Amino acid sequence: MKKPILIDGRYTSGAEVIIPNKDMGNILEIIIHEGRNRQVRKICDAAGYPIIKLKRTAIGKLKLNLKIPGEWRYLTNSEIQQLSNMSK
Repeated sequence: MKKPILIDGRYTSGAEVIIPNKDMGNILEIIIHEGRNRQVRKICDAAGYPIIKLKRTAIGKLKLNLKIPGEWRYLTNSEIQQLSNMSK
């Protein structure tokens, strides 16, 4: 998964893979730097590890700490600025 793979005619950058706790079973933390269409699923599939459940935990430095499905909050000015800088 650390090696680039070909997705839609372009190579991706490699992913960083972390096993947070071996006692938790088949849970991986995968850090990507592009966010291309279904990139995590395609990387895992190419490595022979189909995904059963996928949960996004962060976008850049913005952590998504939502506890209840449908829960939301307003972004702080700092978070808005971080996201704006990412899109440039």
